[in-house]
Amino acid sequence: MRIPRWLAAMLVTCLAFSLAAPAAHAQYETGLPAGLTQMTIDGQPIDATTSPTVTSATPTFAGRISTGAASVDLAVAAKRGEPVRFTLDADSKGRFKGPPPGPLADGNWTLYVSDAMVGEFTVNSGAQGTPTPRAGGAQRVDIAQTVPLPFDCGDASPGLGFVDGRFYTIDEEAQRTAAAAGNTSKAAVNQTLQGLQAAGWQQRYDNRLAVPKKDDPTLFDVQVSSFVIQYDSANSADRAFRSVTENTESLDSPTIGDASQLTSLKGTAQNTGAPYRGLRLTFRQDRLLVMIVLANLTNQEPDQAVVEAAAQAAQARAAAILNAESPGLGALAQRLDLSNAVAPATINEGYAVLGGALVGRYAQDAAAQQGLATEFTGTSDAFSSSVQAAVDLSGSRRNRDATPTPDATPTPTGTPISYGVTLYAFPAEADADAWLQGVPNQLAQSPPAGYDQFAAAANAPTFGDASVTYQFSRNINGQAESGFRVYTRAGAQIAEVEFAAAPQVAIAAVGELVNGQLDCLKKGKCGPAKIPALDGSDAGRGNSQQQENQQNQPQNNNGSSGVEVIGGNNAGGNATTPAASTPASDKQKNKNPNKNQNKNQNKNQNKNNSGGGVEQIGG
Repeated sequence: MRIPRWLAAMLVTCLAFSLAAPAAHAQYETGLPAGLTQMTIDGQPIDATTSPTVTSATPTFAGRISTGAASVDLAVAAKRGEPVRFTLDADSKGRFKGPPPGPLADGNWTLYVSDAMVGEFTVNSGAQGTPTPRAGGAQRVDIAQTVPLPFDCGDASPGLGFVDGRFYTIDEEAQRTAAAAGNTSKAAVNQTLQGLQAAGWQQRYDNRLAVPKKDDPTLFDVQVSSFVIQYDSANSADRAFRSVTENTESLDSPTIGDASQLTSLKGTAQNTGAPYRGLRLTFRQDRLLVMIVLANLTNQEPDQAVVEAAAQAAQARAAAILNAESPGLGALAQRLDLSNAVAPATINEGYAVLGGALVGRYAQDAAAQQGLATEFTGTSDAFSSSVQAAVDLSGSRRNRDATPTPDATPTPTGTPISYGVTLYAFPAEADADAWLQGVPNQLAQSPPAGYDQFAAAANAPTFGDASVTYQFSRNINGQAESGFRVYTRAGAQIAEVEFAAAPQVAIAAVGELVNGQLDCLKKGKCGPAKIPALDGSDAGRGNSQQQENQQNQPQNNNGSSGVEVIGGNNAGGNATTPAASTPASDKQKNKNPNKNQNKNQNKNQNKNNSGGGVEQIGG
């Protein structure tokens, strides 16, 4: 199958979201049978607790076995009738993929692999005009590890630091693509979603690195913009790679991964009018497609060795994460279901420590960098995700088929919330426990910046193996809010969860989110979490994160193109997270990637109104 040109452009520039009904839960133990490490139906994971619904009568079964066998025997059985048995070939890595021998009738089915029960699924072929539900609790590949980070670029770009980044689900990709094309109707979103599904598109992560101008840190001298897209197979990723790179003149460069292409770019930055020169390196590693754009905004020739070194480092991590038996921290951070947001949210997520190396931040002075180094001492990895949003908690917008427009502003019913989670991984449980015990002393020596009050919470419950809880109040963008920060240990991992709202939030509400994050760490997979009632009145009901078959709901629809936009906006002006929605504040704790960024932000949003190619430069 050849990917249409419109879809190829969409795959590398736009992003979005969609809606679907929750699927049924299987009633047996969590997990997959021995020897089966991965299993999906039409791209949706299936296991003992994840029971998807498919809209095709001939769905694609795909998975991976660790037995070394050249083929795998599958069977699907309805409650009545004989099982349908078929065999699929497995490649050298144990991956297999294919449809059943004929159409399956609508209804409930049970899947078996090598006569071991895997899970249940539903066929609803009459719903082909609607988006397919996706299991929010599915184990994801941690593709946030597979993009360049500052230390991958060597010493050729002094001052290079992490600006921003975030994940996108297939639903978010579809809605953002439709918005970029100027049509956010349900039909347009569904059509885009179906195109992505047919292409094997699964998830995307974007990030930006930059060197600030010496005399104006709101502008960049150098920018490294990257994204990675995960597909359902190497064949799907290869089709996307060929569609992106065809009819493009290539420069001499060593092959990186399974296939790669280096091309040159030049033009004028949209937001400053300054000329730029750039290099774009695209490579495929198995089922991942990675694109890296190095742009010099001083109109100097970019260093080819820098982009090649960054790509080689990213490729090595991509190969490692694809072969990993357990998910990385980026796949385990609990995110909020923001389907009731009244305006686009500001979301930022990325690694703070990877492989024991601290990730340098954009425009960060030596004192701030030393503070982070002290905080993350002893960690092998650390990942942060944070969001600021205005949400309607009245219930009137919950589960409504509505998408905020890019220019939407908070309504009087919108309640400002702030949510953040940082996951810390340590070599051993004793290391994590010692770090947690040192938190009170560390915070006493270096109090978090930007809080009007920050103190240990009295009579707070214990979460996980051990925990420390703080209560705080602060003012963000003229709005007073209060909340709690909880540090909790689960074995050799620490989860720091912070939740605040205007004017206040109960500890029971925060506890819902803490327990949901602990559940993610325990199960090794994570779904979206509903925003709890701020007064804690629904505590104990079970967060939507634990309802693992709930689809990923839309989070924001900003109508912008993605990380390929090159220009002068600093943190908070992300092409995928407009600064004008809810800008990051220096009042926030400076650990999360979008926190404590330079206050002099360029408020112009990076928008791509054309929905076109990846060479959109500037704001």
